[in-house]
Amino acid sequence: MTPSSGRSRLRRGVLCALALAAVLFIAAKARRGEPAAEREGPGVTSRFERPAQVWVVQRLAQWIPEEWLVAVGMRAAQIAGLFPGQLARARPLIMDDYSRMRRDPAFRRLPGVLSLLLSPRDPGHYFLYVPKDYDPAKKWPVIVFLHGWGGNSKYYPWWWSQFADEHGVIIVGPTFGHGHWERESGARDALDALARTTNTFSVDERRVFLAGQSNGGMGLWSVYARKPQAFAGLICISGALRAPEEAAEAARVPVLFIHGGRDANVPLEAGRRAARAVGAAGGRVEFLEFPDADHFVMAEERQKIYAALARWMTLDH
Repeated sequence: MTPSSGRSRLRRGVLCALALAAVLFIAAKARRGEPAAEREGPGVTSRFERPAQVWVVQRLAQWIPEEWLVAVGMRAAQIAGLFPGQLARARPLIMDDYSRMRRDPAFRRLPGVLSLLLSPRDPGHYFLYVPKDYDPAKKWPVIVFLHGWGGNSKYYPWWWSQFADEHGVIIVGPTFGHGHWERESGARDALDALARTTNTFSVDERRVFLAGQSNGGMGLWSVYARKPQAFAGLICISGALRAPEEAAEAARVPVLFIHGGRDANVPLEAGRRAARAVGAAGGRVEFLEFPDADHFVMAEERQKIYAALARWMTLDH
């Protein structure tokens, strides 16, 4: 054996050892992270109704830093020419939010679930955020939040966490592929996550609200229609109606629309048409427009949305 071939084998051996060590390290983190999903009480948790449906590769991939995947995904979308102006504005805001998220130990430890985006299985995952001052002796309102086409991420429970702590609201964030909530299994997952939360925590069942962003804002009508008695109101963010007949069903409860005036994904007029249709069907509608915001209005106008939600949720619903 020549010296060069010996060095080559040594390099391969070192690389294999490092790769194995990395896999074992990530697997150990995954095993340590799983029991936290069963913890009850304040804070954020990641929960699976059917954990056996999660593939090993996906479980390991949960420990790849989510912000890396988000940054790469947004950059790739820009290069592909998908709404480059909106992404150019949103990317630094969202990355700055991830930087702040890293300073929160609970969210830093929380595994991401973007690996489930393309999963052929449905493990019934959802994020749960319980306010810091949660007390089971009182009843707590709930917001069920439906994510959009880009999949669920821990960015969403982090986004809601400040609002939840300040206003005493439990946040339930189910996961369902690309956010096709109009499908029967998507609606089932959302309602199952709510049911498990209601059975575990002290919930004010008269003040449960259903919210959705983008695809979630397009699909919340279908979820609501499957169990309208469960919800006191609907919050449609950067969304619209999928079908005209959805307006009559939605008119049974108050509806808050939140939309960016520069939205290139779901145009502002689509949101306005949806609001007019629900209003024409007899619904109590409020339309909140942010003229300088776009499809990523949640990142652009977070504090203003918090204030609007807090006011709207205290109305007589």
